[in-house]
Amino acid sequence: MSTLNGMSDDELVASIATLTGRARGATAALVGHLAELERRGLHLAMGFRSLYGYCRTILHLSEHESYNRMEAAGVARRFPVVLAMLAEGLLHLTAVSLLGPHLADENHLALLGGSIHGSKREVEALLARWFPKEEVAPSMRKLPTPHSGVLASIGVAEVAAPGQPLAGGESPAASAGGNRLPLASPATAMTSRTVVTPPRRAELAPVAADRYQVKFTASEAMIGRLRQAQELLSHSVPSGDMAEIFDQALIALLGKTARRKHSAPLRPGRGRAAAPSSRGIPAAVEREVWARDGGRCAFVSIGARRCEERRFIEFHHVKPWAVGGAATTENIALRCRAHNAYEAAVYFGPIRHAREEAGVS
Repeated sequence: MSTLNGMSDDELVASIATLTGRARGATAALVGHLAELERRGLHLAMGFRSLYGYCRTILHLSEHESYNRMEAAGVARRFPVVLAMLAEGLLHLTAVSLLGPHLADENHLALLGGSIHGSKREVEALLARWFPKEEVAPSMRKLPTPHSGVLASIGVAEVAAPGQPLAGGESPAASAGGNRLPLASPATAMTSRTVVTPPRRAELAPVAADRYQVKFTASEAMIGRLRQAQELLSHSVPSGDMAEIFDQALIALLGKTARRKHSAPLRPGRGRAAAPSSRGIPAAVEREVWARDGGRCAFVSIGARRCEERRFIEFHHVKPWAVGGAATTENIALRCRAHNAYEAAVYFGPIRHAREEAGVS
């Protein structure tokens, strides 16, 4: 700092510009390196399902930094021009992350060009013009706890559906807009202890001919169950769409209630045991493996790091079925989809390469 104190104003401004250019260049280089690391699948070998976990755990980047660099790396693999634009300061990482899902061969030049030097809000406005939305956006936020002694123990969250995956809870300070429970001042809380603010009523409002916005207040326990449902249904509902999750829950609840209320029959037919030569895994083995592995990926890297993924979980043959691996508790383990595919590639890759070298199809 003593060196900086001795700089003139012009020298300080010039130095900041130089450092900013270096930082942009370093960021673009890092994104390029991450893209190559992902292409080689090195993050999988190190025990991470995606670049996000690698950036968080190994590079010690924040959640926001990890997400933006992961998204930018994916975009750079498809459209390398973004690396030059990042290095020159024409785009920032947030813009690349926002644009990524919408970029295609036929529109990437127009979208990237229209986002040059654009703020996050300007990029979002550009995307809204190109890709207008009709659906009500999903939201989940924790409501502020009133200072009244009567309500101090209540913890609630507001959930809006239909929508996309359940995102992390938003802090009360960041929850702009909307009707929320008012926060009483300390003085008011001391003099109005008997005043209880009634809970918000659920809202059901049509937004289109066959679409509705549903909004209600949920307990923390219910939010936990919703997150668990998203994990368990990640194969059939990979987006984690809240509306679909609630719809399936209602269908199951109505079916259960129907059987209890008026003895509606279950689907006829009984399951069969898997044949010895079948890929099928006996239900008893699946139950035991699921309990043993804790319902999450059991992949362990060379450095003894276990994958923490709980979504897209699959039953994996440690010794592949194709080479005689049996569907036993000892030979079956849980893997996330990424590590299941990775281990298959590790096992069969050398075999496939050797066959190709020998000219065997």
